[in-house]
Amino acid sequence: METPIRTGSSVSFYGVAYGKITTKRQEIPDGYKEVTEAELKAAAKNFQKIPVKNTYVNKGSEKYPYQIFLESLTGDLLEIERADTEHGIKLKVTLVSGEGEGMKKGEIGIDFYSKYSESLLNTLCSLSNPRGVTLRPFQFKSEQLYNGNAYYITGISIFEHLEDKPLKKSYLNEDLPPVEEMTDNKGQTVISRVKRINFLFEQAVKNISQFIKPGSETPAKTGTGMKRELTSETANRMFGGTIEPAEPTTPTTGIEVYDEDLPF
Repeated sequence: METPIRTGSSVSFYGVAYGKITTKRQEIPDGYKEVTEAELKAAAKNFQKIPVKNTYVNKGSEKYPYQIFLESLTGDLLEIERADTEHGIKLKVTLVSGEGEGMKKGEIGIDFYSKYSESLLNTLCSLSNPRGVTLRPFQFKSEQLYNGNAYYITGISIFEHLEDKPLKKSYLNEDLPPVEEMTDNKGQTVISRVKRINFLFEQAVKNISQFIKPGSETPAKTGTGMKRELTSETANRMFGGTIEPAEPTTPTTGIEVYDEDLPF
């Protein structure tokens, strides 16, 4: 089920964890049950079914303490950017719906050098229409092992308006800068995606920059991308769906997830 951006006149913030969109609410949604972060982490680590459907995590004394999980988010793509934040380097993707005073804006923050980011950027290179874009994360256990260990395949699919199949990625792994094995500060071998994701971000920005005509502040109906610097407060109405009335949420960085950072 597509989830429209839900906010008032400000920005709602979203994250990605456990193969879902995450956000925070001031009140517990009807019919939702509480689950602890420890339960989610244990299920993910043991490759069990992760109980995120109709559940919430109580984050404590924050103004918006109840973190929930959504299948997807839909709106018009407005911009992407690489941002240095107190939580690290993030890929920020902004979606909008509505227009004028009724305009809604949602911002998804993803760890920049992650498999989620790599998947999304690779697919953004194939985007041909910014209207009514649906972002849908995924996470599932691989049927293969890596060095004898199970791992998750994660990413974010993009669906263009009225399409029931996700867009294909623009690049195969062999066509991308290689990932590199490095040793972290704990002495463990990890995979670095820096060169690969820097390349994909550059290509995605080039592609989506074609969506904005000179002097325009709204995405064109067709094209191959959107201007990265655009910060307009206007955008045409989202295709389909309705907007849930809700107060703006506070920024969310998602929940830590057991996710071996492997080159797949």
